[in-house]
Order: sequence, then structure tokens, then C-alpha cells
Amino acid sequence: MTQYLYMGCFPNGRADISEDWQDIIKLSLSSLGKHTSVEACIATVGLTQDQKAQIEDAYGHPCRFVEPPNYNSHKWLLYLVRCLLDLNFLEGDEIIAIDADTISLADPFTAFEKPFDIGYTLRSGGGLVNTGLMAFRWSTRVEAFIYRWVSELLDPHDTGYRLWRIQKGSLGKLEVPVDQDYIACLVGVRHFLGVTLANIGSQYNWFPEHDTLDKLEEAWKEIQNRPPDTKMVHFKGHLKPLMIRVANEI
Repeated sequence: MTQYLYMGCFPNGRADISEDWQDIIKLSLSSLGKHTSVEACIATVGLTQDQKAQIEDAYGHPCRFVEPPNYNSHKWLLYLVRCLLDLNFLEGDEIIAIDADTISLADPFTAFEKPFDIGYTLRSGGGLVNTGLMAFRWSTRVEAFIYRWVSELLDPHDTGYRLWRIQKGSLGKLEVPVDQDYIACLVGVRHFLGVTLANIGSQYNWFPEHDTLDKLEEAWKEIQNRPPDTKMVHFKGHLKPLMIRVANEI
């Protein structure tokens, strides 16, 4: 069994990663590198060798980069899931998949103390799934599940999933692939396609309720008063400017 970090970062409508997002990736990996030294698998597009070296230097541990062929920037959310299948994980490997706009405060691999094949997190107050952090205990069953997940993102045909997307989905449009919706429609389902699913707890993916530019100070106060067991802060929406403040704090 080997442990890996997986970070997918794909630009919406662009063919490469902006300098701002490169800085965000480096901040996130720098915080992770204080708590774990496992190999990081970075899925993204358009990075030069020098940029890759800077990212690996920020993490301080080995990084492997994967870039999908024939990248379609208008379906960027699809590739967050699809690239997991390109990394040739082995039976029993433990993978933490984490968004780039995050700062880690503790070792995320403690999530594997719970029994599951796929671990997801809910929004801080409960409710909908947020895939800012997921955990995978790799197996042929998990791989088959992810193939099904990708298939549904490309062409939703599962009746329950189609109905959920129309009624509750992130965008309410079947033609738009949204990575977390397929997991969201399975919340509360313990077993599906031979895979055991579990909510591993919002402490692994905590974020403030305020996430707009005009509420940054309110969000900062929430972050300062976050639950004591918080293991990762997720800077959703317009909260990216607060990442440096939190990174400096830890």
C-alpha cells in the first residue's frame, strides 16, 4: 500500500494555468508538505518544466505531473475525475484528492482510519457534497466506479442521477459536467456498485459560509473561529485572497 496526494487544477475556458493559480497551487502544496511527504500527483495543463520545478520545490517532496490529451477547457470539471484513471494506482493504495484552493492544517491521511472505499465530505453545515477533498482506497471496484462517474459526467443516463441533476444539481443542466453532483446524489447510500461510501467529516473540508468579495472580513472572522478539529480550510468562491493570511498564520 502506498499513499498519494492527487491535485487536479484545470482552467475554465483556458489552455493553461495562470500565474495566480500557480501561486495558489504552491501555497496549497506548501501547507500540505508540512504534514505529509507522500508523492503528489498534479493533474493540470500548460505548465513549463520550470513551473513544474517551482511547484515541486514549494511542496518539498516528489511530484508527478499528468496532462490529459485533447484537453477541452469547457469541460474542465470532467478532468478532475478523469485524470485519476491515468495514474495507474495499485490495489490498496490510499489517495487523498484535494482542491488547489486549500490550506492544510493537519495530515489529511488520518481520514483512512475510517472504513470505506470512497470518502466524501459535506459542506461545513451539512447538506450538499463538496469535492474539495475526497479519499479513495484504490481497488478494481473503485476504478470501475470512477469509470461510471466519468461516463455519467459525459452523458448522464442513470435515471436517478438525471432526475437529481434536473431537480437539485449544481447548475440544473444535464449538458454541463459537474464533478460533485454524481457523488451528491449518492449521499446516504452506503453501498453502490460494490463500493462502500462514507462521509469522512467536514473537518477535512471546512470553509466559511461567506465567500463573496464584499464579505472577506466576515469570512476571515469565521476562519479565525473555525472548529478546533479543522484539518483543512477551503477557499471557495472569492476567498482566494485570504489564503496567504491563513498560510502565514500557520
